[in-house]
Amino acid sequence: NNLNPVIIPFLESNGGNCQEAVTVVDDPAVTVKLLGACDGTAIKRNSLKPVMVLPCLAKTGEHCSITVPSQPPSNFMVSATSSTSVRASWQLPAEKSRNGIIKGFKLFYNKRSSSVPGTVISINSESTLNIEVIGLDKYTEYEFQVLAFTSSGDGTNSSVVFKRTKEDVPSKPPSGFNLTASSSTSITASWQLPPEKSRNGIIKGFKLSYQKKGSAGPGLERLITDKTKRIEEVTRLDKYTEYEFKILAFTSVGDGPKSSILTERTKEDEYEFEILAFTSVGDGLKSSILTERTKEDAPSGGPEPLSLSPVDKTTFNISWEPLPREKSHGKVILYEVKAVFLRKGNLRKRSVINSPSVNTSVTYVVLSDLELCAKYNVSVRAYTAEGPGPYGEPLELETSRPDAPGEFKRGSAGAATTVTINNGAALSKDVTGLDVYTEYEFEVLASTSAGDGPRSSPVVFVRTTKDGCVEFSLGMEDGRIPDSGINASSSSTPAKNGRLNYTSGSSWCAGASDTNPYLQIDLQKLHIICALSTQGNSKADQWVKNYTLQLSTNGIAWTDYKELGGQVKVLMGNDDKNSEVKHVVYGLLTRYLRFRPQTHQGGVCMRTEVFGVKQKPTCDSQAIGLASGGRIPDDSFSASSIFAPRYAAKYGRLNGTGAWEAKTNDRDDYLQIDLLYDYVICAVATQGNPPNQSPAQEWTKEYKLRFSFDGTTFFPYKENKTDKSFPGDLGKTDTVKNSLKEFASAKFIRFLPTKYNKFKVLRVEAYGILLTKVPSQPPTAFQLIANSSTSIIAYWQLPPVFARHGNIIGFRLFYKRKGSGGSATTLSISDGATFSRTVRGLDKYTEYIFQVLAFTSDGNGAKSSAKVKRTMEDEVTGLDKYTEYEFQILASTSVGDGPKSTVVYEKTKEAEVYGCHKCLNRMVFNHKEEIKQSLENLFNVFVCLIFDVIDLNTI
Repeated sequence: NNLNPVIIPFLESNGGNCQEAVTVVDDPAVTVKLLGACDGTAIKRNSLKPVMVLPCLAKTGEHCSITVPSQPPSNFMVSATSSTSVRASWQLPAEKSRNGIIKGFKLFYNKRSSSVPGTVISINSESTLNIEVIGLDKYTEYEFQVLAFTSSGDGTNSSVVFKRTKEDVPSKPPSGFNLTASSSTSITASWQLPPEKSRNGIIKGFKLSYQKKGSAGPGLERLITDKTKRIEEVTRLDKYTEYEFKILAFTSVGDGPKSSILTERTKEDEYEFEILAFTSVGDGLKSSILTERTKEDAPSGGPEPLSLSPVDKTTFNISWEPLPREKSHGKVILYEVKAVFLRKGNLRKRSVINSPSVNTSVTYVVLSDLELCAKYNVSVRAYTAEGPGPYGEPLELETSRPDAPGEFKRGSAGAATTVTINNGAALSKDVTGLDVYTEYEFEVLASTSAGDGPRSSPVVFVRTTKDGCVEFSLGMEDGRIPDSGINASSSSTPAKNGRLNYTSGSSWCAGASDTNPYLQIDLQKLHIICALSTQGNSKADQWVKNYTLQLSTNGIAWTDYKELGGQVKVLMGNDDKNSEVKHVVYGLLTRYLRFRPQTHQGGVCMRTEVFGVKQKPTCDSQAIGLASGGRIPDDSFSASSIFAPRYAAKYGRLNGTGAWEAKTNDRDDYLQIDLLYDYVICAVATQGNPPNQSPAQEWTKEYKLRFSFDGTTFFPYKENKTDKSFPGDLGKTDTVKNSLKEFASAKFIRFLPTKYNKFKVLRVEAYGILLTKVPSQPPTAFQLIANSSTSIIAYWQLPPVFARHGNIIGFRLFYKRKGSGGSATTLSISDGATFSRTVRGLDKYTEYIFQVLAFTSDGNGAKSSAKVKRTMEDEVTGLDKYTEYEFQILASTSVGDGPKSTVVYEKTKEAEVYGCHKCLNRMVFNHKEEIKQSLENLFNVFVCLIFDVIDLNTI
């Protein structure tokens, strides 16, 4: 296993002994074999470095033809091309040393100082003088050699060349991330380097980002360029306020992924005290410092200002700013919302509607089931441990008018819709225009020329399906994707078994020695991917904990799915073998998809499904509804400014008789539309000022786009990493449609005119696919606390903002005994601002399984992972009142009991006396006679008393 080739040179002997002339290699691992004339062969090989001996001629004048190259290829060089690839290049061996026709080359490589066998790449072409080696580890040093070969065999190896792959961004965040509140205005963060194998280069520093919990926007970021630093104090924070922190490491290439969010609250105000004594001569020494906090008080004011936003005709979101410290006078533990009914029509009456109390971290609540066509005054007050403060300034709320009678939905009071089919041979009928995910009642009858027959029985109930791209499975589960379209890096079980809900055998599992596994799916055509689902192996406790995605349009060039910040997105996988975990993804155009497991339990085993639509013609031809007559309402349109009321934002609809026009020519002018739900945006179209609005020649010649999920933080649409400018109209009646090459997902879209003729005027439409109307992720921070032997409290928070896809109007909590069959019990919480529920009536000291989901008016979101909690052990009961008992405790194993503890004495409490003072004992004994005489009269007063020191027979 020498690093250097061992060659016994060609020797000529004038009749002498060839054996004596051979130079013996001083290496016990090499066996030297004496060869006859012209019998060139190798005497020793390993997987990376062959060893060759050339023949000696034992007879004078005998000639031998050497038929393998005696020198390696020349000008051998290796250069790094990326963090996972290098390019090796060389030239042919010197002509005199080729000893025949060069048929090709062999490139050998391995990690430097590795103990495992290396890799050999055979290049069967004499004209190929370079090759790119891919799939290498990031920022890792490798050793390389090359040789040339003829049809007779391999030539001599080159000397070893060492080369390190390029740096990359770290693949994991810093480890050991921790926060500590250091004062009322500062928090100290500490961390360690990322794990060594995930650094992918030299760590140049760190970026610490932070913001108030629940606040919108990107927050603040602190750049730490001292790569040795492991601690940072963030100062000038608000007092007694909760902050969210994330950290990342970066190399010279760029930023690694951010850590998960940690939260910490700054400390409350405290006062420091010192004291000293003094004489006429002067002051003595100060005492040590004592700290103390003043006591809480009830708030002195209410939260203001209030903000109202409608969810539907009788439901409103009420939100407010947290009560400032100068008004709270302590820790706010809950808020109370009061809605005072003012008026309905010409009637006037007053009633009070109070929302449930909510946790202090939540500053909003949903008021539902209000009366139609009514007005309310809404106000909020805060509570500390010392009690409530006053209500803040009220804000008036007005609900909408009632609709006309509805369609024949199940439970509807309206008249049914009748569809007549004038074809006696027709045995089916498509009914369109129904509401999404709504249950309908259907009946059918036959008719002749004489009249109608009886209606069918029983009534058939059918629910329409959910809307949204995330519901459109592409065929892993149902087999529309053929087995030939599913491949893997390796398999101990077939790749075709990697289908969601496959239970006929083991799922796909990678080979045990596969260090870079993947499951690959060919969708046959370009698709926009909206969601992915995974499961583990139904036949064993094996699943993938998290994974990344790679995409390709041709099956050759692959790109990683990344977050908006440019980091490779790591998706959470499964935590059991059967539960389905679904993720919504944004703007993925691909034909080929690779699931790349990162961590796993038991084995790398997966079952998968992919959800989406074909790129063409589906996505870029489906109008969202901004155009005239479209489903997007007028109040979804807004703008930075308007020239005049007749140019209001709501008139900016394609094909409309009006248009939006900006008041100024500010570079930040925009027309904004709330699409109501999250969409994948595939195309946009624009027009100018219509002739019936104005004869003026006004239109937008060029514009840019901005997208947002929350209406607050907008990001630019880019192509090739550049802010894209779209060509607009050439005249006021032109319609110009532009397709987006890099699809974007958003709920809000802004058109920003950058070039225009006369004035900035727009009429617009957007084209795309609805993602979903229900939450795509479960509530966060789900936890359970057993608070008695028969009850458990469940806590949670809202799903992430980007995963809500609408207004959360409530939650559903599921629970059942662990190991029990049947379905779980469901508790519905019809309040999107209630984040806890106490489940009572449970069995004592028993384990229960819990899950929770959030729902919108359109349906249920994804369930959380199952959590298990045991109710508490019961207390000792049935003891005598006001009696002292002895207690001991011991521990036991399967072998037997351990020693008992020492005895502890405890007396049960005295019996409680209702309606009397502590003076009763003295009164009884001081006034026995009076009590005896009036006992019958007083019996009804004292009938509830339990008093074990009174013997009524002696009184």
